[in-house]
Amino acid sequence: MNRGDFDSIAVKQGHRLQKELEETPSTMTTENGADSPSGGATLDAQPNRMAGPKGAWAMKRMMDPETQMDLDGWLGNFYASGPGVQWMMAANPMPPEGGA
Repeated sequence: MNRGDFDSIAVKQGHRLQKELEETPSTMTTENGADSPSGGATLDAQPNRMAGPKGAWAMKRMMDPETQMDLDGWLGNFYASGPGVQWMMAANPMPPEGGA
């Protein structure tokens, strides 16, 4: 075939469509845009919730004076330890001397 046998507009449209198909991932047409939709468990109904039901530990920490004292003692010991000092230095870096 001779190259002149093709309509130049049709060739340009074909190249444009081909490029669009290459750029568009096949996952664009899945359910709600999800790559692999699954019916996973809801986050609030997992049987191994470590934080307790409905923030029970946070409420106990705020409301129970004995728990507050126990945790404050533990935190005091942690902050006085080597790992605690390192953690505090990483969490609260010293500003450079001479101001900003």
